[in-house]
Amino acid sequence: MARSTKTAQQKAPSKADRERAAKALSSVGHPLALPVELQRAFFRNVDGILRQPSLAYWKDRTLSKMMRNDPDIEAPLHNMQVSVAGLEWEVRPTDDGQDEIVEFVDDALRAVEQFADLRMQLLEAVWYGPSAANLIWKADANGTVPLRWVPIHSDTLSFTRDGNLGLRVGSEYLRQHPDEKLSRGFDSWVRLLSPTEQEQVALHVYRRRGPDFDVANESAYHYAGRGVRNVAWFYWMMKQEALQNWATYCSRYAMGVRIGYYQAGNLQAKSDMETVLRNLVGDVSAVLPRESPDQKSSEIEILEPTAGRAVVFGDLTDWLSSNIEVLIQGQRLTTGVHSTGMGSGVADQHAKTFNRHLTYITRGLDETLTREVVRKIVDRNFGPQEKYPQFWSNVPNPDGPAILDAAQKFVSIGGEVKADQLRGVLGLTRPEAGDEVLSQANMLPGFGTGGGLSHPNQMGSMADGEGMERVSARGLMGGGKDKGKGKAKGTK
Repeated sequence: MARSTKTAQQKAPSKADRERAAKALSSVGHPLALPVELQRAFFRNVDGILRQPSLAYWKDRTLSKMMRNDPDIEAPLHNMQVSVAGLEWEVRPTDDGQDEIVEFVDDALRAVEQFADLRMQLLEAVWYGPSAANLIWKADANGTVPLRWVPIHSDTLSFTRDGNLGLRVGSEYLRQHPDEKLSRGFDSWVRLLSPTEQEQVALHVYRRRGPDFDVANESAYHYAGRGVRNVAWFYWMMKQEALQNWATYCSRYAMGVRIGYYQAGNLQAKSDMETVLRNLVGDVSAVLPRESPDQKSSEIEILEPTAGRAVVFGDLTDWLSSNIEVLIQGQRLTTGVHSTGMGSGVADQHAKTFNRHLTYITRGLDETLTREVVRKIVDRNFGPQEKYPQFWSNVPNPDGPAILDAAQKFVSIGGEVKADQLRGVLGLTRPEAGDEVLSQANMLPGFGTGGGLSHPNQMGSMADGEGMERVSARGLMGGGKDKGKGKAKGTK
């Protein structure tokens, strides 16, 4: 007997049911399962420390260190790091009334010793997966701020199955702290950090990902991330093999193969020819008897190698290096010279790809600096906040001039755009009070710095009380301040 329509239909949950379900879900406060519980098996020791997840680290640590210092890796990696660390940055408010907090944090960050190098240090995560720095704080009557920092090598970091951070320590630490309680790691002693000590470490993770169900070595991927080193390992090893074969070819065959002829049956002539060949540069030679009466009995012939054979090794090495560069930078035309064809626009597309890749890496670093540095400064000087200021790097858009031109035309017909958005497109920061600014108004005769706009169409509607706070030509040129936003300094 078929069910009735009324019986078959499910009763839709009421609003109260949905609210109860949402409240129950939000009160859980923990994941459905730890990352290691989503694996068939995983490696850990008695103290729960997970194995270092890097494939290159466990395959060959010596080669892994050589790999990091390879110029074909150091050059694009350094270029990417400098491109991010050299960006103009600011501390942005995220709510009304944050002007004082923003100014304090901005001043504190600019007082940190070698702050650009701190960003470079954290960007080592792109290669290793995790990176960290130990912040050294100073407390006085003016507040508690980070004064300096100490770099921590990425391979020094260890993680427990619960995500707690630890540092691998060596014999010098054991000598200086004989009574310290340490945990035994897989290949060294590990100093597990307390929650208070972890607050002193700024940790940046690149490409955090879940471990593979069947790969026990990947247990720490969720906490340590996956750097380019793991992906580039096989390419780099193939490159080393190609370079070795190329070097062998150049050493043995590039100067030609020497064939020495001697009179057949004359052992003294053979011995003399072998002596001559040994004294020549290069060790690729052969001695052959000659019996034909119409040829010289003693002669040396040089067989030149085919150039195309050596090109194979060079092309393979270049191909492997290019693929590693693409892994680091997302493309290669912005730093290398490659044929693209006249009018193809490929270079422009590569520039845009690099910009997107750079933006992704920059935003990840901005989030880390906001979480690991800005929030800690605010908490220690102003107490916990509902909303915190944001560290923000301005990544110029390769289409910035075209976007600015379109925005100017849009404003001229009565449209409105956000000034902060356009500043970000151009890589500019918001001017602070007291800064000398350039604007359309103060460039006109009869107007001084900070003067009003001269054209009524650029002043926006006055009926809603916004007046010149609304983005206009002045706002596009960087001279305005958006309503409802706190003060944020730009790079001096």
